[in-house]
Amino acid sequence: MLGVCNIFKVVIVEDEEKICNMISTFIDWNKVGFEVIGTASDGITGKALIKQVHPDVVITDIRMPGCDGIEMIESVKEEFPDIDIIIISGHKNFEYAHRAIKFGIRYFLLKPIIEAELMEILAEISENHEKLFTQQSEMISMQDRINTQNDILRNNFTQDLCADKNYISHMTRSEINSKYATKFTDSKYCVLIARCNKRYNNDMSGGENILINLLPLVKRSYVDAADELVYDINDYGLVIVINYNEQQGSRIREAHQVFHNNAVQRIKALGLYLFYIGVGNQVSSIQQLQDSFTSAELAIRSRVFSNSEGFITYCGSLDYNADTRSIVSDDYYLQLLGHIKKHNESGMERWFVELNSKLNDFPALNLSQLYSICMQAFGYVADLVENSCKNQFDRAKLLQECNMALLDANSVPNVVKLLAGQINGLAQHFFNDEESGHNQHVRKAIAYIEEHYSDQLKLGDVAKHVYLNPTYFSEVFKEECGVTFTDYLLNVRIEGAKKMLRETDIGIVQIAANAGYLDAKYFSKIFTRVVGIKPTGYRKLYR
Repeated sequence: MLGVCNIFKVVIVEDEEKICNMISTFIDWNKVGFEVIGTASDGITGKALIKQVHPDVVITDIRMPGCDGIEMIESVKEEFPDIDIIIISGHKNFEYAHRAIKFGIRYFLLKPIIEAELMEILAEISENHEKLFTQQSEMISMQDRINTQNDILRNNFTQDLCADKNYISHMTRSEINSKYATKFTDSKYCVLIARCNKRYNNDMSGGENILINLLPLVKRSYVDAADELVYDINDYGLVIVINYNEQQGSRIREAHQVFHNNAVQRIKALGLYLFYIGVGNQVSSIQQLQDSFTSAELAIRSRVFSNSEGFITYCGSLDYNADTRSIVSDDYYLQLLGHIKKHNESGMERWFVELNSKLNDFPALNLSQLYSICMQAFGYVADLVENSCKNQFDRAKLLQECNMALLDANSVPNVVKLLAGQINGLAQHFFNDEESGHNQHVRKAIAYIEEHYSDQLKLGDVAKHVYLNPTYFSEVFKEECGVTFTDYLLNVRIEGAKKMLRETDIGIVQIAANAGYLDAKYFSKIFTRVVGIKPTGYRKLYR
């Protein structure tokens, strides 16, 4: 039996009915991986049949009335060059048959047909198809790996841009294109940052999941107007870097509107969300791209003072050391510390309610003043914890985490709410017994992970649930569990997927979603790496 994966379709064209019937019944076609799906008695009928059924193999006599085999082959090969053709010829017509070689014909059978010779040709055809399929699969796989690697490199570009690592400002355009697999040109640049917020209930969660649905719209909106387009979702939101020719300025503005309109339609279909796009300044060189990103980020942050959705621009700067004494005194921060020292959580809650009133009552509050107050309050608490607790922590990292958390806010009350969450988490360092508090929080975290691992769970979500600062929680979790939060979550998800594969008939796409993976292909890749076998193969082990 031939080692074939598919059934190859065969058409026989032969004017002698006896020979045609003989070939059709000569061998057990299905057994060797072939199936005769039609016969014709002349070249004209043969051409029509071939165009109708698109066979993989044609077996044809060379001399037939009306339209002979050579004429039919020439016509068929022009339209279907990949069809394998086996020519049947008598000795007196053999030289005539060799004219078909110029059409790429490789297979010939002399009359009378010998079963072994036909089987040998069919085996070669089958083997060649398998080799071709393998080569094509390997090429597709290689291209997929290249594309995946390029996607990773391009995503790294947005990550480095957002992280302000000064890579970009100190690199030439050609160096950037080489490092990040981009194709930036010497023209204009602009950064957009898109974010979502829940419309009601003062709920600021879930925006990242909504943004995933907008990714196809980005390329569709800008691909015809931009020279280069790089975009990714990270903690800042959906970050879009657009590179375009100055003459394309009007088309880019039109593309902005198209993207916004389509995004709003899709978001409305998904739920009650507010949608904002922070528009960065246009810059003239890639080394200035950080300036465009910063202005887009500040535009997004400034939405706390706006009552409308859509495009936001911001022309000012952000001074974390702005003079705020007319709004909040130093003594007021000390009141917060007093509540923390006394473990007075209700007093802390009242403090934030009063802070919200102070901010709302100040008539000309600006972005610098708002953020300066937030960072000062967090800094006071950080000083207390740092001076009182044994465990060391990265102060700069905690401040950055607090600053990033405030990015979720789309109103001043939201800012105060988020700040309260960050400071409460930090204050837990002071509240907790350093010798006995760890296990309690970790046990609570593990229970939460086991219950919610199918969600788009992040370390910050679990840390918030157990009322710990994310950095501190990460350290405690690894100390108690012996693995990082990320590795623990991965193991829980894979074990959950294995259980579903063993005990249910749920499809792989649904299993991936139930295990917390939005992309089934990515889930399969991760599962294979961890378990050593594909999900479908694992399921077969238990069936």
